[in-house]
Amino acid sequence: MEKKKWDQLIAGCIKDDRCSQKDLYKAYYGFAMRVCLRYANNRDDAAKIMNEGFLHVFRRIAAFKNEEFLLTFISSVMVTTSLRYYRSSLNNAEAWGGPASTQSLLANETTMYEEQDHFDIIGALGQLPLVCRIIFNLFVIDGFSHHEIALLLNTSQADSQTYLIKARSKLREILFGEALIAI
Repeated sequence: MEKKKWDQLIAGCIKDDRCSQKDLYKAYYGFAMRVCLRYANNRDDAAKIMNEGFLHVFRRIAAFKNEEFLLTFISSVMVTTSLRYYRSSLNNAEAWGGPASTQSLLANETTMYEEQDHFDIIGALGQLPLVCRIIFNLFVIDGFSHHEIALLLNTSQADSQTYLIKARSKLREILFGEALIAI
C-alpha cells in the first residue's frame, strides 16, 4: 500500500471512521483469517475470533506508523484472541487429548512436511486435539519458546514439549498413515 493511502487509512481508523476501519479490515481479512484458522475448531469460530481480534486492533491502531509492524501486531492479536477464546477449553482435560506420554520421540521431520500439500497440512492440523494444535502452532509456526507457551497456557514447559511431540506424532500418523516409534 502506498505511504499516503496508508497514512490516511490509519488516521481514519484512529478517528474511529467506520469506512477506514472497513478498508483496513478488508485489506487484512485474509491474513487475519489464516492466523485464526490455525487455532480455531472451525470456520465460524475463526470468524468470531478474527472479529474480536480486529476490535483490539482498532483500539490500539494509533501505535502503528508502519505497515510491517501492523502485520506483526495483527498476528499477535489474533493468536492472543484465539487463546483467550479457548481458555476455558484449555482447562478441560479432553482438550489436551487425554494423558500425555513423556517418551522422547526423535525424527527428522523437516523434509517430511516439505513434500506435503499446504492444504493437507492445514487439514491435518485441524484434526489434532485442541491443545496439541495450539501448542504446535505456537511453537512451530509462531515461534514461541516452550517457556513462553507454558506462561501463556498456564502449564509447565515439560507439558508443552510433551504435547508438541504428541502433535507431531499425530500429524505424521494423519499425513503418512504411520505413527512415530518411541526410541
